[in-house]
Amino acid sequence: MSVSPAVQPLPPSRFLLGLVILLTGLGEMSTQIYAPALPALAAGFGVGAVAVQATLSAFIIAFGCGQLVYGPLSDRFGRRPILLAGLGLYLLATLGCLMASSVEELILARALQGGGACAALVLARAITRDVWGKDAPPVIAVSTLAIAVSTVISPLAGGLLSATALGWRASFVFLIVFGLAVTVAVVVGYRETHAKPDPEAIRPGRLLGNYAGLIGDAGYMGYALTLAFAYGALFAFISGAPLVVVGRMGLAPWQYGASFGAVVSGLCLGMIAARTVTGALGLRRTVALGAALMLAATIVALGVGLAGWTNLPGLLLPQLPLTFGAGLVLPNAVAGAVMPQAQRAGLAAGLLGFLQMAGGAAFGFLVARLFDGTALPMLMIQVAAVSGLALSFGLLVWRKRPTIPMATESLPRRP
Repeated sequence: MSVSPAVQPLPPSRFLLGLVILLTGLGEMSTQIYAPALPALAAGFGVGAVAVQATLSAFIIAFGCGQLVYGPLSDRFGRRPILLAGLGLYLLATLGCLMASSVEELILARALQGGGACAALVLARAITRDVWGKDAPPVIAVSTLAIAVSTVISPLAGGLLSATALGWRASFVFLIVFGLAVTVAVVVGYRETHAKPDPEAIRPGRLLGNYAGLIGDAGYMGYALTLAFAYGALFAFISGAPLVVVGRMGLAPWQYGASFGAVVSGLCLGMIAARTVTGALGLRRTVALGAALMLAATIVALGVGLAGWTNLPGLLLPQLPLTFGAGLVLPNAVAGAVMPQAQRAGLAAGLLGFLQMAGGAAFGFLVARLFDGTALPMLMIQVAAVSGLALSFGLLVWRKRPTIPMATESLPRRP
C-alpha cells in the first residue's frame, strides 16, 4: 500500500499502546464511576429511580449509536481530528454533567457525554488496526482488558469520591481531569495513522455501499455477531444477578458486589490468557475454544437452576467458565472483524461497536422484562445468547477458509 508523504504512520510503541488502553477504558469508566452515587443523586434532585436510570440509559444509547458516525468520519478525515472532536465533546458534556441543576439537564449532558466517549473506543480500535496490522490481536486483548479492569475499579473509586464534600458531582470532576489527561496525550503524542483517507467515505452512495459490503462479508458479520451475542450473555448476568441475589435471595448489596466481582475476575483471567492461547492456537481456534466453554457453562448453569440449587455458589460457579470463555472470545472477535478492513477500519469498528452495545442492551432488557422472581429466565436467556454466538461463528466463520491467514490463524505472541 502506498503511503502519502504527508502521513507517516507511527510505529508501534509503549506510549501508543498506553494511549489505546486509556481510550478503550474511557467509556466504561464514564458509565460505572458514578453508579454508587445514584441514590444520593436521586435524593438531591428529588426524583425516583426511573429518572435516575434514564441518566445511564441516555449515555449507553448515545455511546452505541455514535459509533456509527465516528467510524466513517475517521475514514474520510483521518483518526486524529475526529478523535479530538469526540474528546472535546466529551469534556464539554462532562462539564455540563457537573453543572447540571436538574435531572433533565443531567440526562441531556449524559447523552452528549456518551456521544463523545464512543469516539475513544471506535478510534482506539481503528488506530490499532492502522498501526499493528496483522499483529493486532495481542494488543486488542490487552486494551480490551482495560474495559474489564475499569468495570472493577470505577465503582470502587466512585464510592470513595461520592463520600467527599462534592457528593455525586465529584465523579464528574474526576472524569474531567481524566479526559483532559487523555486529550493532552493525544495532542502531544499522537499523529495521524490513517495513511490514505477515503474522500468518498461519507458520500451517501459510498457509505451505503461500504455498509452493504460489511454486512455481506460473512467473516466480518460472523465475528461481529459473535461479539454481540457474547456481550448479550454477559449483560444478561449483569442485569439479572442483582434481581436474584438481592431481591430473591435477600442477600446484602455487598454480596452482590462480590458476585459481580467474580464475573469480572473470570473475564479478566480469560483476556490475560487470550494473548498466550491465541499465539498457540490461532485466532479462530481460540474463539472456538472460548465459545465451547461458554456454551458448556450456560448449559450447566441452566441445569443447576432447573435442579433447584438456588444458593449463591450455585448461581456463581457456572458463571466463571462462562466469563473466562468470554475473555477468550471478545478480543479475538474484535480482531477478526476489524483487521481485514484496511481501507474502512473506522467504519468497521463503528458498526462493530454498535452491534456490541445493541447485543448487550437487548439481552439485558429481556432479562429484566422476563424476570419472574427466579434465576431461570436469566439462565435461559444466557443459553439463547451463547447458542446464537455458536451458530454465528460456526456458520459464518468456522466453516469457511480464512482469506487472510495471519488474521485468522497463526499470530505472534507479542505486539
